[in-house]
Amino acid sequence: MSGSQKRFSLTILASSTLLAMLVGVAIGLFATAYWLVSSQELASQQRGKDLAILVCDRCHAISTTGNSPNPKAPPFRQLVEKLSAEGLGEQLDVALSMGHAPMPPWKLSPGQATDLLTYITLLKQK
Repeated sequence: MSGSQKRFSLTILASSTLLAMLVGVAIGLFATAYWLVSSQELASQQRGKDLAILVCDRCHAISTTGNSPNPKAPPFRQLVEKLSAEGLGEQLDVALSMGHAPMPPWKLSPGQATDLLTYITLLKQK
């Protein structure tokens, strides 16, 4: 093999190695970003479920099965089937801020409202 052929082979080898390293880094970054988003969404879903247990389950069925303790209170799974996420968010805001007998008005922080909405929309996916 001549000197120019050796340099060409080394250049190809170095380029291939660099490309493989860049692809590996890109995959690693993508996996990390996916894990962070997934773990944040899971945490939001869990906070929403905890809030639903604390505030809502006295009247509403808050899971994918079962009847609501109050027959006039629709199960969350029915709400999510009928409304878009935006519509559900608006309904949730109105229902919680105004209240209705026997539901008292509740004041949720924006984060709590997001968590509750994240949990309720999860019911549609199951």
